[in-house]
Amino acid sequence: MKKLSPEKLTDNNVLAHKIAKGLWFQVEYQAYLQDKDWKSKRLNLKTKNFYISDTNEKYRVINHWGSSDLLLDDNDGGWRSFSLLDIAWIKTISALRELGLSIKKTKEVKKHLFEGKSDFVGLPNRIFEFYVMQMLLEGKDGYLIVYEDGSSDMATREDLAEHFRRFGMRNHIAISLKSILKNISVLDEELNFKDLTDKEKTVLMAVLSRDFDSIKIKMKNGDYELFEKSRKEKEPSRPFDKLREVMSDGSYQNIEILRKGGKVVSLVHKTKHKV
Repeated sequence: MKKLSPEKLTDNNVLAHKIAKGLWFQVEYQAYLQDKDWKSKRLNLKTKNFYISDTNEKYRVINHWGSSDLLLDDNDGGWRSFSLLDIAWIKTISALRELGLSIKKTKEVKKHLFEGKSDFVGLPNRIFEFYVMQMLLEGKDGYLIVYEDGSSDMATREDLAEHFRRFGMRNHIAISLKSILKNISVLDEELNFKDLTDKEKTVLMAVLSRDFDSIKIKMKNGDYELFEKSRKEKEPSRPFDKLREVMSDGSYQNIEILRKGGKVVSLVHKTKHKV
């Protein structure tokens, strides 16, 4: 049988920007979206327990990406909060931008990864979410493949190798989810703590985020009430820019500035979060 080139692939076969995947994907993807055992894990992945300070990006960058419709759920005009899925996507945007992908093409990537329907059994398109979960729980590395026109898909190394063997290879950018997620302080237990209450989950996620020098947790009548994160910036090179960035975080804050000899030597900011 004559082998089709990527340019000639059709909806009845494999779309030009789609990567042929093994049977494992169809089985696991359908189970991920439909089986009730996955429901709590999906909810935990999308629970917004994080803030701009957890993204490692400056406020102005996040604000620009939000106004450019790159974020998954832009709450412009309100306090920005983020889920693990949001942070994984933000880190992916950062990687794409560092590799020179334009805002316009990055929006195309977002469309292919989050919008519309999947290519089989009419399920929603949750391809990025699925591979993030596979990486976090199974350690299965997924690769984001982006072609020159911004079209994209995701696959494992094995599925990529088989696809390229069958259909040939086009110029593309490849980003490993493992490399994207390695700096996110997340453990398997974070997505599998079904025996914890919502408040216990929130506090645990806060502790595991590691974006603080100290954390205080306040309880009332044996129940979690709030936690306070404290972080110290020693001798900030541009203290007033840093101050503006800190103040842009929507959390309730207490900011302390220590000056010595007319110079700002430290900036301590404490953020309080109700549980």
